[in-house]
Amino acid sequence: MRLVTAGIAKAYIEMDFSHSWNGVFSMRSFRTFFSALAVVALAACGGGSGGSTLPAANDPGTLTPSGNSVAFQKGSIWVGYHSQVNAFPADGNGAVTPTRKPGPFPWPHSISQPGVVDIAIAPGGTEWLLENRDFALGGPGWQLFAVAPGDTTPENSFIDQGDSPFALGLGGDGIMVGYHSTTSNLTTIATYPYAASNAPPVRTFQTTSAVLGFAEGNDGLLYVMSPTNQVNVYLPTSTGCCPVRTINLTGLTGHVTISSQEFTVGPNNSIYVTDLPGNNANPVMYVNVYPPGSGKVGRRIGPIPADYGGSGFPVIAVDAANRLFVATTGKIYRFGPTANGTDAPQRVITDPTADRPVAMSAGPTL
Repeated sequence: MRLVTAGIAKAYIEMDFSHSWNGVFSMRSFRTFFSALAVVALAACGGGSGGSTLPAANDPGTLTPSGNSVAFQKGSIWVGYHSQVNAFPADGNGAVTPTRKPGPFPWPHSISQPGVVDIAIAPGGTEWLLENRDFALGGPGWQLFAVAPGDTTPENSFIDQGDSPFALGLGGDGIMVGYHSTTSNLTTIATYPYAASNAPPVRTFQTTSAVLGFAEGNDGLLYVMSPTNQVNVYLPTSTGCCPVRTINLTGLTGHVTISSQEFTVGPNNSIYVTDLPGNNANPVMYVNVYPPGSGKVGRRIGPIPADYGGSGFPVIAVDAANRLFVATTGKIYRFGPTANGTDAPQRVITDPTADRPVAMSAGPTL
């Protein structure tokens, strides 16, 4: 799919599966012809009263120099906590009142309290929300919901009663859910069709190796992060065999990544990984940025204050303008696309939610 513009006042969606956009908005970076597909998918399964909410064509920064993709210089940043999801303007600064969005949603015939595992916001504004059965206990069982822009109830959903979820991603041909088996040592990345509820996956990627995070890059390849400081890169149709290349990451001096929300791929296929070399007495973090295809650090952003308490660590997201967002308890930092070293953040949003963020995604202007 491709967003085609006629001047600055008109935009329409043209079906063209030989091209893709470059304007990505997701917690981890993904091919963007999905956004139009997501709108079509929701319409096919009952639509949403909100419909599509692509920003106006004259939104500053919307058009790239070539005029055929979107970069949403404004936009929003979504932060998921165990028991709620908040959205903030991406250009906010200081104390900002969040716009609270739907989720978590109750499960049928369940007495537990579902919790947020991961979120992904499509360029068209569709919210994808991955929940586990209980936000306090976690454990097996997950459910995935799609919420159209402006709606308060899910449009479609997928449910699994037996596996433990850990990550969510937007792919070129479906929504990707990562989960660990509770009965074997397999980790699965299952791709489900956008325009269906509880349909079988169109593809399953399975591995016995540990997976910390994954993302589909703008090059259409699947990037899979391992605990050994390696990123294995696969064809998008891979079922788990034979990476096309392996990138060995250098320059990581502390914790590499504790959860999938601390690994992301930028719009130019750069890799972003958190590095936490401190401790409870010195809770700092860095974000290492690796140029496309390289395992050598190109930029190292930090130190950034980080909260090491509780059961998690700060989460990151990169938007289509290549800006880095870092969320830790009480703060959301935004860094420019060329930030390096001790460069100051462009924005610091004070987050009033007294909870640790567990997920983050960038999206279009609300």
